[in-house]
Amino acid sequence: MAKVTLSPKGRSALGRTHLLTLNSGRPVTMSNRHLLDVRLHYEIVRTEASVQPFRVTTRAYLHRVLDPRGVEVISAHWHPTGSSAVDFPHWHIGSAALASDGVFTSRAHVPSPRVSVEDMVYLCLTQFGCEPQREDWRSILDASDAVFRSHKSW
Repeated sequence: MAKVTLSPKGRSALGRTHLLTLNSGRPVTMSNRHLLDVRLHYEIVRTEASVQPFRVTTRAYLHRVLDPRGVEVISAHWHPTGSSAVDFPHWHIGSAALASDGVFTSRAHVPSPRVSVEDMVYLCLTQFGCEPQREDWRSILDASDAVFRSHKSW
């Protein structure tokens, strides 16, 4: 079971970037012994609406699936600020998934659409052989993803 962890004042402080992780930043061990690491940088901002005067906006994310040894299998990144010239959402194919004599490297930035936490959980459950802890996992994940998609601004 994973626990969502927020940085200090991550529920209330406006005008600063906060961090959401799982298990205080420790990757979650999944049923197939693979690991899921979630890092979502976000900001709480004011809106013009009187009904919902605040919203949460994503500032960056770095989500990873690791093999049981802790070696990266795949990761989804978006870091529009900072020192990297790559400011678009992208995938990295980790060294655990690459052939040693392949032409593709783990440093390649594969363009992608925006990747949500729900997308990463779905990927683990459908592509990496992880067993869900609930029978109704798909409806719960779909409902959460629908809320995310209805409020996203890009």
